[in-house]
Amino acid sequence: MKNMQIINWQRVIGLSRVAMLARFILISSLLTSAFAQQNISLSGVVQSDGEMLANTRLGLHLIDDLNRRFIELSNIPPVGGTFNLSTNTLDASLLQPLRNGGTVFPGIYNEFSVAPEGVNYARAVTNVYADNNSNGVFDDPNTDALYLGIASVDNPKGFFVLIYVDRDAQIIAQATTLSLRSGWNIITLRSGSDGQLNVYGVQPSLSDVVLDVFVPR
Repeated sequence: MKNMQIINWQRVIGLSRVAMLARFILISSLLTSAFAQQNISLSGVVQSDGEMLANTRLGLHLIDDLNRRFIELSNIPPVGGTFNLSTNTLDASLLQPLRNGGTVFPGIYNEFSVAPEGVNYARAVTNVYADNNSNGVFDDPNTDALYLGIASVDNPKGFFVLIYVDRDAQIIAQATTLSLRSGWNIITLRSGSDGQLNVYGVQPSLSDVVLDVFVPR
């Protein structure tokens, strides 16, 4: 009987160790996933129709689908007309569900589906602005005047979109399937050898960004 009790206790202890190990592996996996979210970097030039104001800054701004929300994630002053800007992980409270056809991408427009279900996302844009109250941050378009302009890529020419997703996901359209990594992604649409905008890509950095802007008057 004693031998039986010892064997049973050994089984209980063994099962407890297995359960603890499984729990440890699960927690480690979740932590690794949380800290492995991808960030991106953008570098390039700012071209203006006149001399830029001394208080000019370049910001990375979170927006909603109607461009009504401007939450500044980071900003820098352009140096000699050049810049290098990077991102950080987003708080989950800033994300919204990414639904089929729920936003617009270059060339794809809103004709796409998302896999898997349950993906949350955010979008950001680059904005050049005049920091009129010199507090070092973007307050709102009424306080800090935005430079109007177009953001593009130069080699080959095209356009880009900045998107954050909370897990690996795919944007599935008729023309292409875009595989996004958890975290920030840059979706590009560039001109091909035929001169048409038909080459899609997803990448973690860009070094040929061109911001063509008009100085606020």
